[in-house]
Amino acid sequence: MLDSGSTVWALQSNGLPNVIVSDIDFNTTLNKVYISTFGRGIWEADLSVLSGIAKNDDVQINATLFPTINNGNFNIELNENQATLEVIDICGRSVFNTTLQGKQTHALSLNLSSGKYFARLRSNGKSGVKSFIVE
Repeated sequence: MLDSGSTVWALQSNGLPNVIVSDIDFNTTLNKVYISTFGRGIWEADLSVLSGIAKNDDVQINATLFPTINNGNFNIELNENQATLEVIDICGRSVFNTTLQGKQTHALSLNLSSGKYFARLRSNGKSGVKSFIVE
């Protein structure tokens, strides 16, 4: 990585071995980068560690999801006037969408198969992801 205003490269491996990288995936919502290597596995790191840009907490939506282990019935406590909710399964498929209105606790009852899910919330330029498990 080349430092700004410099002609000298700086090592930013973050523990990554000196091997061929076969794939890189960026997840800006979760602030993660995933790097797969040939024969050495998959590495995960915060994007802010690799990019040197601190994460801005002002763009994080203020919400709480509970219980995180449930049967498809869960609550989202929203501290925004309005937000869109998208529930995504572990394969990245959108399985539910709705708009939540008001600073309150919203009870949701979804018919979901067992597994891990992600609740992506967006409101006025803010976003956040909460994970939960359906038993």
